[in-house]
Amino acid sequence: MILVKIKNVKVRTQLIVSFVVIIFFVAIMEAVSFYQNEKLNEQTEILYQHPLLVRRAIDDLNNNIYFIQIAQRDLILAKTDKEKQENIQKITLAGADAQKQLKIIEDKYSDSTIDVEQLDKTFILWEEANSEANSKILAGEIKSLSDIISSDGTLGQLSDKMFTSLEKIDKASKDKADEVYKSSIDLKKTLNIQQIALFILNFLLSIIIAYIITQNIQKPLDEMNSTVLSFQNGNMDARSSYKFKNEFGVLSKSINTMLSLVQENTILSSKAVNLSEVILSEEDTKEFFRATLLALIEHTGSQMAAVYLMNEEEKLLEYFESIGLDDTAKISFSTEYLEGLFGTAILSRKLQYIKDVPENSRFIFNTVNGRFIPREAITIPIISGTQIIAVISLATISNFAPRSIDFLNNILITLSARIEGVLGYNRIKRLKEEQEQQNRELIAQKSELTIQSSELTQQNAELEMQKKQLDEASRLKTNFLSNMSHELRTPLNSVIALSGVLSRRLMNKIPEEEYGYLEIIERNGKNLLNLINDVLDISRIEAGREEIEITKFNVNNMIEEISALLQPQAVHKELNIVQESSDSNLFISSDIDKCRHILQNLIGNAIKFTESGRILISTKISEDSIQIKVKDTGIGIPKEHLPYIFDEFRQADGSTSRRYGGTGLGLAIAKKYANLLGGTISVESESGEGSEFTLILPQNYSAENKIDEKADEAEIKYPINKPIVEPVNKKINSDSENMDKTILLVDDNESAIIQIKDLVEEMGHKVLIAKDALEAFEIIEDIIPDAMVLDLMMPDIDGFRLLESIRNAEPTAHVPVLVLTAKHITKEELKELKRNHIHQLIQKGDVNRKELQNAVNSMLFPEAVEIKLENRDKKTIKDKPLVLVVEDNPDNMITVKALLSDNYKVIEAVNGKEGISMAISYKPDLILMDIALPEINGIDAYIEIQKRPELTHIPVIALTASAMNHERETILAHGFHAFIGKPIIAKQFFDVINEVLYGK
Repeated sequence: MILVKIKNVKVRTQLIVSFVVIIFFVAIMEAVSFYQNEKLNEQTEILYQHPLLVRRAIDDLNNNIYFIQIAQRDLILAKTDKEKQENIQKITLAGADAQKQLKIIEDKYSDSTIDVEQLDKTFILWEEANSEANSKILAGEIKSLSDIISSDGTLGQLSDKMFTSLEKIDKASKDKADEVYKSSIDLKKTLNIQQIALFILNFLLSIIIAYIITQNIQKPLDEMNSTVLSFQNGNMDARSSYKFKNEFGVLSKSINTMLSLVQENTILSSKAVNLSEVILSEEDTKEFFRATLLALIEHTGSQMAAVYLMNEEEKLLEYFESIGLDDTAKISFSTEYLEGLFGTAILSRKLQYIKDVPENSRFIFNTVNGRFIPREAITIPIISGTQIIAVISLATISNFAPRSIDFLNNILITLSARIEGVLGYNRIKRLKEEQEQQNRELIAQKSELTIQSSELTQQNAELEMQKKQLDEASRLKTNFLSNMSHELRTPLNSVIALSGVLSRRLMNKIPEEEYGYLEIIERNGKNLLNLINDVLDISRIEAGREEIEITKFNVNNMIEEISALLQPQAVHKELNIVQESSDSNLFISSDIDKCRHILQNLIGNAIKFTESGRILISTKISEDSIQIKVKDTGIGIPKEHLPYIFDEFRQADGSTSRRYGGTGLGLAIAKKYANLLGGTISVESESGEGSEFTLILPQNYSAENKIDEKADEAEIKYPINKPIVEPVNKKINSDSENMDKTILLVDDNESAIIQIKDLVEEMGHKVLIAKDALEAFEIIEDIIPDAMVLDLMMPDIDGFRLLESIRNAEPTAHVPVLVLTAKHITKEELKELKRNHIHQLIQKGDVNRKELQNAVNSMLFPEAVEIKLENRDKKTIKDKPLVLVVEDNPDNMITVKALLSDNYKVIEAVNGKEGISMAISYKPDLILMDIALPEINGIDAYIEIQKRPELTHIPVIALTASAMNHERETILAHGFHAFIGKPIIAKQFFDVINEVLYGK
């Protein structure tokens, strides 16, 4: 019982108690030893203090007495005083030492004080007698000394008595020493016995304690070691039986727990291996999930298992396979609403274990005893990357097998990877089958592609030849512009010079109005000269003939000169020119003339396009370059026009040139000059906020810094290797001829779009516009037109491909198509167009309004007769006709008035808005309308006039300097009665007017 109680005590406590007991007995032994040492020391002290010191004092006292007696005899025999003094001194010293020894005897002798007192009295008397004898010796009374120093005398008797006392004391001291020695022998025996007894007791106790401690440590260690070895040898049920409540008991319990965990983990690993073998044995999706669900049921003790797969839209988990699941529960789950048992698993993307499943759960499975609702459920999300691709659900009517959650967590990664692999494999397998089908189709197309490849090779050769021809044409164009500019300057210089001569000679000699004509001629001649100079500069730069002269100059000084030159224009518009610089001495090595040209253009533009505010010019050094910024508070540039602002003959839009003038060459030349000098020009602007142009030039010009900016050629990609997506019919118009028809116009040319749209809408039909094939497809997907007008030359997918796609699609195969193109059609292309059943082919440039309307009507109404356009009656006019001239250029207005003043009444309008107002007020017989007008252009003004019934009879003739054929066609397509180009030639001018007014 005691041993059991001891074993329940903690090992640490046992060790502490054992050490305390041993230390206690060691302390007792030390105390006994100390006591024994004290006893021995006490005996030694007694022996030393009494017998030893007393006998030593007796011996010294005897010696002193004998020494005094000898010194006294020497004193008697001394002949000189010195010898007498020396002997007296010896006697005195010996007497003093005798007193000292006598004192020791008195202090140390412990037997009888009577003997010591007797000795002390005798010694005093002996000293007195001895002193008396010494006095007589010194006095020379030698004869009288015999009574004192003789053996029978006083000193003899006292000496004998004193020696007798000393012998008695000495004998007592010897006896005392013998007694102390005998006592020490007895004490030694006693102490030895005690020491041996304590040693034996301590030794036996240590052995007992060591045995108990060793047994309490060794036995549990052997027990646990044996258990571990047994477990290692395959006995999975081996457990330690040590149950005592000490550290080894705790360790034994921990080892048992660990062995249980190892056993359970081994079982789990075995299950995982078994499941891995099962899921690796199948590749077919159906068989794989069936085998996997069966294995999960066996290992978890489930009665139901089901798998749901994520659909392609990733919004629905669709039922795929199950074991034991009721038919009514085989439905899909939404991932958007996080419903039911799947909601938490989808949201957390972790395995979910639910107990006490509610009775309203949709999961029900059948048994031989009926239908049951599960009590516990496990939801396993299968994740690929960050997306859930499937969910597995397990359920049981009681409880899952122990460690089922741990088992599922252990195999979750492997299971997810395998499911992802199986789904991916089957997806690849399906894609492979589709690919094989496509390959078979591609093989069938290979022969066609081979033929097309040879045709493309031939076309590439033709394109290469055309490219060379275009390069040569570009070079010839540049040379032509250069030569033409030089040729124009010669007669123009004569015009300017002679107009100046006439102006000087005819001053005050002709009417002031006619004299003003000379000023107009000279001013416009100079403007034309500037234009020719710009064209010449452009042609010279493009031809690579521009020379560069490098000088070193101060940029700030050059800016000051340009500002002073342009200051009158700024003062006229009440603008401030402000110059800022981080350094007054900004020197640059470059071509000063070209730099001046660039900055004069930038600053001049800033003044031209700014109505109020200021022009800020700032300069600063940036690394190895100089940065010059010209910032204004003008009209700004719309974002859509910024990419083209440096193009030739381009301004922000047409209204800009109409309002402010200019050809659009200034910025193009400035940029080319900047690139030529190794610099750049950039612009930042917002409409209505002003503009900021930045010129960056290197401080030191180098030919290597020259920037060659070539326009990137647009790469046209034709989808030859893939079929064009066929349009899908969604809405088909009524075929009733009494209803308005819908015509789809496919053309990328703005002027053609305006012309045809105006023509068709005038006929009462609806026009849908597509600028390329892709836009056409988008429109056709929504509505099938009644007819199409198609251009052949378009970017990306051309008209031939679009036409072929339309004819190959059943919903649009019947739609009539009118081809309107400026392309030269080859015999092969004409055959292709006929094969695709076009209604009619009309070449651009030869378009007749009536003919085109007839062609459109013949498409829409095949049985209808040609439309008869109403002709306006020629007006009979009396007196001078009233002509409204709408022109914003003062010089042009003066020119037209000068021509008409003899035979016509002329009223003036300087913009489109004023022209409309005056036409309403005066109802003129004829309107001469400039096209390039500020605010409202001439075309819009004409349309507004034609909308008013009281003005529709008034003929309107277009006046414009635009000389391009397509612009003439666009203007006439809007309904103008005639077209007069600038510069005006008098004969042609009046011929057109007479034709319009009188039909002559």
